[in-house]
Amino acid sequence: MAASTITTLLLYAATTGLAECGLVTLNDRGALAMLYWATGGPYWKQSWPINDAYSDPCRDSWYGVHCNFEGNIVLLRLANNGLTGYLPPTFARLSALEELDVSSNALTQSVPATLGRLGALRVLRLDQNALTGVVPPSLSTLSLLEVLRLEGNAFSAPLPTAIYNLQAKGHGTVSWDAALTPLAIDAQ
Repeated sequence: MAASTITTLLLYAATTGLAECGLVTLNDRGALAMLYWATGGPYWKQSWPINDAYSDPCRDSWYGVHCNFEGNIVLLRLANNGLTGYLPPTFARLSALEELDVSSNALTQSVPATLGRLGALRVLRLDQNALTGVVPPSLSTLSLLEVLRLEGNAFSAPLPTAIYNLQAKGHGTVSWDAALTPLAIDAQ
C-alpha cells in the first residue's frame, strides 16, 4: 500500500471515531440507562446525557463512570448525587464492574439479588440510603469483594449468616448496623 493510502485510511479512522478504543458496549449502556431512569436520573446533582445517542459514557467521561480499555464499565461512583428510587436488577449485565458506590443517596426498596452475579466486584457501598428488605445472601458469593458497606439503611434483621461470615473470611471491610448481627453465627 502506498504511504498516501495508509495516511488517508488513518485520517478517516481518526475523524469517524473508528480509531477510538474504549467505547462503551451496548450491553453496559443499556444497564446505565436502566439505572438512570430507576433512580431519578434527570434530578441527580450531576446528570448524564442519556438521551444523546452520540454521547458515550467512556469517551465523554460521564460523571462517576469509569471504563477499561475494552469499553466495559468497571467503576460507578455516584455517592451523594441525589439518587432516588431503586437499584434495578440489570446491574448483573455490568459483568466487568469492580466498584459500585451509591452511598449517601435516598435509594429505597430492596437490594437486587442479581448483584451477586457481579464476579469482578471488589467494592460495594450501599451505606446511608433508605434500603429495605433482606440483604441478599447472594452477595456472599462475591469472592473478590474487599469492601461491603451496608450501614445506615432500614434492612430487615438479621443479616444472613453468609454475609456476616465474609469478615471472618478476610474480606477487608464489611460493615453494617449492629441490629443486623445474626443471632447464630457459624464458626469458621
